[in-house]
Amino acid sequence: MTLPVYYMLFGVLAMDGPAVLYELLYGLPFIMTGLLVWRMRSKKALIIVALAWMSHGFYDFYHDHFFLNPGVFNWYPAFCAIVDVTVGVYLLIYYKCVFSNKII
Repeated sequence: MTLPVYYMLFGVLAMDGPAVLYELLYGLPFIMTGLLVWRMRSKKALIIVALAWMSHGFYDFYHDHFFLNPGVFNWYPAFCAIVDVTVGVYLLIYYKCVFSNKII
């Protein structure tokens, strides 16, 4: 849920209003998914979080193709993409191990 907020803060640091608005609009699906999954009480919530996290990694990878946010460091989208996809894959593996009665 906090992942899109970092990009918005980069826009605030650059004092670029349109970038903050674009980051909010592009980040809204991730924020809404986080809020909805937070309210869920099922095993599938972990899968949804993992898939959303991985999709945010793909968003990071293509971030500069959507629009330019001058406050974002050059290295940050690639770094965040690697972290996001790694965390998403870990959550999927965790789900498989926990709910198939195997211990990690």
